[in-house]
Amino acid sequence: WMHSALAYRWARQGSRNAVLQYLVVLEGDCVRVSGATFDCPKFLYNQTVSFSAPTRVQFGGGLVIGQRYRASVFAINTNSTGPPGSDTSRLSGPPKEPQNIRSQRTGARSAAVSWALPLDTGDTTQDVPLDGYEVEVTATSSATPVVVAVDQDTTDLVVQSYVGGAFTQCATYNAMCSCFGLMRFGTGGAWSPPVAARGSVRCVESA
Repeated sequence: WMHSALAYRWARQGSRNAVLQYLVVLEGDCVRVSGATFDCPKFLYNQTVSFSAPTRVQFGGGLVIGQRYRASVFAINTNSTGPPGSDTSRLSGPPKEPQNIRSQRTGARSAAVSWALPLDTGDTTQDVPLDGYEVEVTATSSATPVVVAVDQDTTDLVVQSYVGGAFTQCATYNAMCSCFGLMRFGTGGAWSPPVAARGSVRCVESA
């Protein structure tokens, strides 16, 4: 918190209104009542700080990641204790698992997966932003997983024909190949640019 300009002036003048100390209270088990109003019935800590001390208090121990807490600061002078200034904050932490995971085969060599936002993003705000998702894709049980970064606003992913850029032979030259997704033609290490295919194609360069 901060001292006001008036509080500094009263302190210099020795006024009876001069703030002598602050009382800092931390409460937990906060439940939203409406809008930005919270009910926090559990008392956790309090600490008295003199006016000349730094305007910062650190409470340690017993706080839980993901929980919301309310800090209140009361100013005290020779007359009485004034009303509090309060603010609530939620301790940030890792998000919970995404919800409603769905995966399905969409072709001979393609699949799609979708998901919903985690119930708890671990964020300190009510806007629940995430930095993004990482989707782990494995072609076979023995293959090395490939981690695909997905934008925070995306909740689906389609994998077509290959994983991590590793193409697999579909058919020999001039034979028919059933392919859904990206494919390329070539031999001897020389490959055509990847092209989209959805169905049976003949493996020739002009296809």
